[in-house]
Amino acid sequence: TEEQWSDLDFATQFIFQKWPAFDERPRSSLEMTWSGMADKFLFNPFNRIFCGGKCTITPEMTTHEGKIIIVDFPLLEYGFETARLMQVIIKLTFQRAWLRRKIEESPNLVFLWQGEFQYFVTRRDNFFQQTCRGSRVAVVCLTQNILNLAEELGEQQPGSKTKAFLGNLALKIFLQQNDTETCSYSADQIGKEWRYVEGFTSGGSQAHEHSGVSGSQQLTHIIEPVQFTRLLKPDSSNPYAEAIVYCSGKTFNATKTKDHPEGRNYLRVLFSRDL
Repeated sequence: TEEQWSDLDFATQFIFQKWPAFDERPRSSLEMTWSGMADKFLFNPFNRIFCGGKCTITPEMTTHEGKIIIVDFPLLEYGFETARLMQVIIKLTFQRAWLRRKIEESPNLVFLWQGEFQYFVTRRDNFFQQTCRGSRVAVVCLTQNILNLAEELGEQQPGSKTKAFLGNLALKIFLQQNDTETCSYSADQIGKEWRYVEGFTSGGSQAHEHSGVSGSQQLTHIIEPVQFTRLLKPDSSNPYAEAIVYCSGKTFNATKTKDHPEGRNYLRVLFSRDL
């Protein structure tokens, strides 16, 4: 295109005219900066994966052909930083391709499934999560607790970055949890309601004794944080994991009763590891 020719012309002028004319001192500094970034692609596994041979996968395979691309670079085999960087590079490539595709040409749904999500979260994920629905992309993120995400996003405690990202996830599945921050977040996510809380008082003196029962309305969690620590986990005799599923903006038909005809936006379910 005309824009690409313009970019190529600028790059050519830089390489053949400006770069040779640079003073040796700033040129060596620039070269060291570039080499520190790019020299890893001269060696394996980066060279083999990204710079050698023929590329056999493209993002369009998922949107036009219904293919599932599995990115498998084990952290323990390749090392944390190497495996993480390779998978994040591929992830960002697919994310950008999905956002710029024309829906009328490829209306197929696609999904991004991320196990141990805390290892692959980036600052761009929040932006992608805000806009991916319009590109018909479903995102699944699995992690042990929200403190994992906070740490990777540079927060000592779950703050605005962590909560902003979590707020863009409409469907949340809470399983058995031992982290108090995650339990509190889960309970806050489901919400609070006004409930009558009973009270009992008693007292007296040598002349007479008295006692009484009282009640008052208080705003309390619909599901207390401690309940998330009591959810069942599978073991040798029980294949089921108990979970509380939260759905934003919708209610579950199974929760509609005479006392609550409007239904609830959360539901207790059992997942079997044998399926």
